[in-house]
Amino acid sequence: MAGERRGRMLHMVNHGSGRVRLEFRIPSRGLIGFRTEFLTETKGTGIMNQIFDGWEPWMGDIPRCISLEQAIEFIADDELVEVTPKTFRLRKKVLAANRR
Repeated sequence: MAGERRGRMLHMVNHGSGRVRLEFRIPSRGLIGFRTEFLTETKGTGIMNQIFDGWEPWMGDIPRCISLEQAIEFIADDELVEVTPKTFRLRKKVLAANRR
């Protein structure tokens, strides 16, 4: 799942207790909607932590569609999810930049 989002595995440690610690470096844009998918895949038992680790060169497109649930999870208080028959779009509530 992390690889699809341009993640690079840095460390993997198996403690022998049934849990494995995986450390990835993933672009911030790759984390959009990841928590929900991660918790679903781990059946709610996964623990995720994230911190900003620095800047890196552009790694390329990430080519995925965002679901309605992911869009709603991602928006801020000043944003809306625009739903059309073919797409979901994230946009600001107030479109005029000088009024935001």
